[in-house]
Amino acid sequence: MTLALAPNEAHIWLVNPQTITDDNILQGYFPLMNEAESAQQQRFLRPIDRHRYLVTRALARTSLSRYMSQPPASWKFTFNKWGRPEIDPSQLEIPLRFNISHTNELIAILVNLRDDAGVDVEDLSRRVGVMTIADFSFAPGESKDLQSLEGDTQKQRFFLYWTLKEAYIKARGMGLAIPLSQFSFHRSHGDTLYIDFDEDFGDQATRWQFQCFAPTDKHWMSVAFQGEPTPDYKVRVFWTVPMQSEEEVDLTPAMQTKT
Repeated sequence: MTLALAPNEAHIWLVNPQTITDDNILQGYFPLMNEAESAQQQRFLRPIDRHRYLVTRALARTSLSRYMSQPPASWKFTFNKWGRPEIDPSQLEIPLRFNISHTNELIAILVNLRDDAGVDVEDLSRRVGVMTIADFSFAPGESKDLQSLEGDTQKQRFFLYWTLKEAYIKARGMGLAIPLSQFSFHRSHGDTLYIDFDEDFGDQATRWQFQCFAPTDKHWMSVAFQGEPTPDYKVRVFWTVPMQSEEEVDLTPAMQTKT
C-alpha cells in the first residue's frame, strides 16, 4: 500500500541490521541491488560491513517504493559533486527526497518531499576522543561547553552536537566540505535548540528546523529540515524489517528548535 506524504511531513524508517539473520530474508535482498551496489557490497572486507550494506540498500529501496509505483529493484540514483545520492529525476512522480545514516545496530532513512533534509544517527557507546574532535572541529562555544562537562554527560552532549552538525551538512548536500566550526548549536530552556552561523557563512537560522530523538537507549538521532519560510515538519517513525514487517512508533522529539 502506498503511503502519502504531506509537504510538511517526514517519515523515518529504522532497522537494526543485526536482528536480520534469517537467510531466506537476506537472500531476498540481493536481487534488489544494481550491479554497482553488488560490487560495492563485495568490496567490504568484514562480514558485518557487507551485511549492513546489504540491509541498507534493501531499506532504502523498499522504503522509497512505499511512496511511488517503482519496484524496489528499479530505482536509479544520481550523485551530486559531493557524493550525495538523489533519485534519478526521470523516475520522479512526486518530488521525493531521502537521506540515509547508519551506525552500530541502527540504520535510518529519512524521506520527505522537495525540501533539503538530513539525518544522522550515532551509537552512544562508541569510543571517541571527545575533546580532541571538539577542539579541532567544533565551534569555540561548543568546545567550551564540552570542557565544562565530564564523563557520560560530556559524551552525550558531544553526540548531540555531532549528530546535529552532521544532519545539517548532509541536508546541505555538501558533507564535510562545510567547516563544522562555522556554525554552532546551543540549548536554552531545557529542550529548545538554537543554531548560530558565523557572520560570513551565508545562512540563516530561520531557514532551518532541527529535531533530536532517542530511538533506542543506546542511540541518538538528529534531523535537519530546510524550508522557506521557517519549516515546521512533523516526523513519523517506523521500525521495519525490509520486505517483512513494519511498525509505527510514537517517538517524541527529545529536543527541537522552535518554529
